[in-house]
Amino acid sequence: MPGEQRAVVPGSLRMERLPTGCRRSLRGRVRVRAADRWHRPDGRSLARARTSGGACRCARRCACEPISRRSLDAEPGLAEGYLADSARYIERYSALIGAYPYDAFSIVASPLPTGLGMPTLTYLGVDVLRLPFIRATSLGHEVLHNWWGNGVYVDARSGNWSEGLTTFLADYAYSEERSRRPHSAMRLAWLRDAAALPASEQPALRDFRSRRHGAEAAVGYGKAAMFFLMLA
Repeated sequence: MPGEQRAVVPGSLRMERLPTGCRRSLRGRVRVRAADRWHRPDGRSLARARTSGGACRCARRCACEPISRRSLDAEPGLAEGYLADSARYIERYSALIGAYPYDAFSIVASPLPTGLGMPTLTYLGVDVLRLPFIRATSLGHEVLHNWWGNGVYVDARSGNWSEGLTTFLADYAYSEERSRRPHSAMRLAWLRDAAALPASEQPALRDFRSRRHGAEAAVGYGKAAMFFLMLA
């Protein structure tokens, strides 16, 4: 890796050699467990990368500077709350589905407003992390993807069912637990979004691959979640 970056990958760290400057490379070796795909922020299947502090010994401020780490650490209870809620979600879905398929879970801060889930980690925008409702909604959704999508993989040739199942067992389940009215409103929103798509332009569930715009979200998330609700 370049000296200003660290890799976050599914596995256990076996060796790491820190660089002596920004132009030197960080070298390491990881033992991969229960995963056969690595990812990078640009979407290519290699390694998940983020900037990291502590390794750089440059005299000047450079790309080795961490992403908002100090400001996040300074917010009382933020890190502890995410750790506690992550453990709670892992326990919940381990009891519901089966043992957690990995030996760790990481929450990585991004400078962009992202919300992505990969095996053993979620990549959340630094401003998204601060939103008070994220731990009660999106965090559980991303943890659950370690079972559906990043544990049991999707074969893109036959569609992406994991977003709908995850929406049903996370977003919809949480609203159902809070009260009867919110989850009824969620079902109504799914139906309204689906009805907004002309029948001639509405793709089948098997044609959904990923969300790039609202129309695809209405099918791959809402309509698919309604499918699993009907099965239940």
